Amino acid sequence: MPCKRPAWSREAIERQMTGTVTMKFLIDTDGTVLDKEIVKSSGHKMQDKAALEATARCKLAVAPQDGQLEKEWVLLQYVWTLD
Repeated sequence: MPCKRPAWSREAIERQMTGTVTMKFLIDTDGTVLDKEIVKSSGHKMQDKAALEATARCKLAVAPQDGQLEKEWVLLQYVWTLD
C-alpha cells in the first residue's frame, strides 16, 4: 500500500502549524508497523498524531542483517510546511 500524506486539519491550516516531527517505528519483517512513538514533537500535538498515524499505515521495509530479516526500529521525520 502506498503511503498517503497526513491530512491537514482546518485548524492546523488556519493556525499555520508547521514544524518537523521525529517518530520511531518498530517494523516487522513483512513491513508491518508493530509499535510507534513520537521522539520529538513538531510543537503541535495535532500534527504529531496525524503524521504518526498516517505513517503507521504504510508498509515500511527493514534492511537485511547478515542475510536475515529481523524486526527493526527506524527513525523517520515528517515536515509540515505550507506551500
